[in-house]
Amino acid sequence: MEDFKIPIARLSKQKHEYRFSAGESFFVHYGQQILTAGNFEAEAILDKHDAFIDVQFSIHGETPLVCDRSLEVFQQPFHIDKKVIFKYGSEEKEVSEDVVIISPNREKLDLGQYIYEFIILAMPAKRLHPRFERGDTDEFVYLSGEKKEIDPRWEALKKLKNNQS
Repeated sequence: MEDFKIPIARLSKQKHEYRFSAGESFFVHYGQQILTAGNFEAEAILDKHDAFIDVQFSIHGETPLVCDRSLEVFQQPFHIDKKVIFKYGSEEKEVSEDVVIISPNREKLDLGQYIYEFIILAMPAKRLHPRFERGDTDEFVYLSGEKKEIDPRWEALKKLKNNQS
């Protein structure tokens, strides 16, 4: 996805603003293991200096998720603000989640990979439909209306456990 690759070699030492749109083709390109769809608008402000490039990301959008409780599809909104510093160095490596060493000869930065990772990391671990977060918890995927009788052997074991005869 060339739209997300920024040519940094010829950038002047000042702030540069880029806007991106991410849709279905974005998730097909960067990976569909966790998310398969969504619509996002991203803004990246690159502030180039002699020894580093400071990139401020602002990502807004939503993606369809499946509720862990009801299996109902709902739209999960996202608002993500992240900062990454790309420092020039002899060997390319990721020092931390917000500092990356890049070669001074590097021609382009693939900001799409960072946008994808920020979206994935911002996903909630527990995916609940918004109505469950409000406290409406009486709906489940499977509720059995029949009450099962307990096997009498288990009742005898419960009595032994409670020191009853």
